[in-house]
Amino acid sequence: MLIPRFFYGWYMVAVAYLSLFLTASASTTLSVLIPTMSGDLGWSVSTLVGASSIGVAIGAVIGPWIGRMVDQRGPRVMMTISIFTLGLVCAHTGAVTEPWQLYLGFGVIGGICRTGSMYIGPGALLANWFLKKRATASGLAALGPPSCSIVIPAFTTMTMAAFGWRGSWFVYGAICMFLFAPPVGLLVRHRPESLGLLPDGAATPITLPGSGQPPPAPVPEEDWTLRETLRSRGFWLLAVSMALIGLLPNTIFVLQFSTFKAQGLPDSVAAGCVAISGLTQVVSRIFVWTPLVGRLGVRRGLFAWSGLILVGGLSWAVSEGEFMAYTVSAFMGLGLGGNLLLQLMVWPEYFGRRNIGAIMGAANMVLGFSQAAGPVLSAGIVDLTGSYSVLYFVLSAVVAGGIVIQVVSRKPTRALRAVAA
Repeated sequence: MLIPRFFYGWYMVAVAYLSLFLTASASTTLSVLIPTMSGDLGWSVSTLVGASSIGVAIGAVIGPWIGRMVDQRGPRVMMTISIFTLGLVCAHTGAVTEPWQLYLGFGVIGGICRTGSMYIGPGALLANWFLKKRATASGLAALGPPSCSIVIPAFTTMTMAAFGWRGSWFVYGAICMFLFAPPVGLLVRHRPESLGLLPDGAATPITLPGSGQPPPAPVPEEDWTLRETLRSRGFWLLAVSMALIGLLPNTIFVLQFSTFKAQGLPDSVAAGCVAISGLTQVVSRIFVWTPLVGRLGVRRGLFAWSGLILVGGLSWAVSEGEFMAYTVSAFMGLGLGGNLLLQLMVWPEYFGRRNIGAIMGAANMVLGFSQAAGPVLSAGIVDLTGSYSVLYFVLSAVVAGGIVIQVVSRKPTRALRAVAA
């Protein structure tokens, strides 16, 4: 029997896209609702952003455990439960009256959910199903977050006008629980070998369990163990450089709407800027980053991405007025187009796919620093100085430091004794 024309791995790409879209939408919804929630509840911006940072910190701590579970049992159950519980968390956020309620729900419980559905689960899924076509698969799945930047601001503004900010959270929670969690549970499969397939849909006869035929031959690949990875200097330099460079994108994801509101721009313009940034991410991810990384490789892609992020941060620092707001949003979208794509690709590209869940979980401990500390420290800078320009100058300096580390580091290589073993 010959392999089906349509490779089942593309269903995994669709599931990964859906998971990334929904998880990013929770943060985007918070970003849009921060001004209204702050005014209604009487809480500072840093108080609200702190819930997101707590969630990322929790995710960084449990990331290695989730990664090991994904490697051993597959991402199916974990991703399904994560998305359904994320819906419960969002509905709960619509009912909060005290900061501790927000921190417990959106922060602690939501952080656990987002760790599995935003990074480790989709990343491991794509790494296991694709090798040569990994850039294309990752590029398509990584369209999820920028797609939400196009859709969610307008959707949230509309639901807020109709039901208030609390109603917006209820609506989004119901969508996660009842519309999108079931397809994830039905479609996800851990590895192509479980269906008698090979990564990328490579030509091979289908051999299902119990058929009496030998399973497909494994695809040759250099698979690091978690212990080898943690002992690699290159792993830590790569993780630290990406964490420092990622401070700026992680902050913009949370504070971009508030940035333009602080300039006196109306809600429609602020939402439009967020949508323009998301649209540019989608276009650049399809037509620029996916072919660029596929042709030039991950390392050169990292250099291009970090350079654009640095220039984009400096542009945000000097932005004034409606025209500049749209311009810097579009330019930053170009840099952000490579953000998630490279995060999904770099770890399996350098360390293989067999233990990719645990390795991504370990990397998430470091990357979680920028995701957790970045927005709350940035909100603190804004509260202290009253200026978003000062914030983006500071973040640009941090990005420059990450680029220096990136330049002096090299691609990790395994010790000869480890390979021989």
